[in-house]
This record gives sequence, structure tokens and C-alpha cells, in this order.
Amino acid sequence: MKKLFDNINKLMMGRYGVDSFNKFLIYGAFILSILRLFLRDPDLIRITSFFIWLFIGFSAFRVFSKNIEKRYQENVKFIKATKPLRAEIELLKLKIQNRGNVKYIKCPNCKTVVKVPANVGKIKIKCRKCKNEFIKRV
Repeated sequence: MKKLFDNINKLMMGRYGVDSFNKFLIYGAFILSILRLFLRDPDLIRITSFFIWLFIGFSAFRVFSKNIEKRYQENVKFIKATKPLRAEIELLKLKIQNRGNVKYIKCPNCKTVVKVPANVGKIKIKCRKCKNEFIKRV
């Protein structure tokens, strides 16, 4: 078993490996393969199969690539492009975690999320970022 791991380590030496973009591609292929199970139209099945193999192939290409700088730049672009979506998901997680004790309100001026105590009625809120003051019922 040790020899197998040593051979894998030798193979991956100088290669890019797995990053956020690769994980997205693999999860996307997995979701498409589950979706394909429920499709009846042969044309849709072929199209989803094509994208599944495209995602897997591109992910494998990126993992074994020796052009580390280019793959890194691709990952940075992916992270920048998905930043708003990931921020919304994190905010949703926080809202679910603290649903009884805390409310999250966006500042009307700069759209920064402000955390305030829940169930206290009308309160005056001051944004940390832009110092805008506004009144909100929570």
C-alpha cells in the first residue's frame, strides 16, 4: 500500500492538483448525472452526458496540468465570479443558525449587512461601514 501511495505522489509531483474550480466541476458533473437519471428524452440525455464528460475531462486536465500559474489564475477568476453567490449562501447559513436571536438587515445606503437583536421593535441602526443611520422594525 505504501508503494502505491509513493507512486501516486511521484505522479502528482509538479502537477496542479485540486482547487475550488475543480470541486465545482466535479460537483456539477455529479448533479448532472443525478439529473440525467430522471430524463426521458434521448436528446437531453445525450446533451447532459456530453456536459458530464466535459466537466470530468476538464477537471482531470486541470488536476494533472503542469502549468500551475495558469490553473491558479483560472481558480482566482472563478472565486471572484462566484463571490456574491457565496456571500449570499453564507448569509443564509447565518440567518438559519441565529434565527431566533438575531436579525440581519442590509444598510439601504451601502448594502452592508448589519446584525441586530431580534424582537425588540423599532430601533435606530448605524451602519459600521458608511455610518448611515436608519430606523427599522425588527
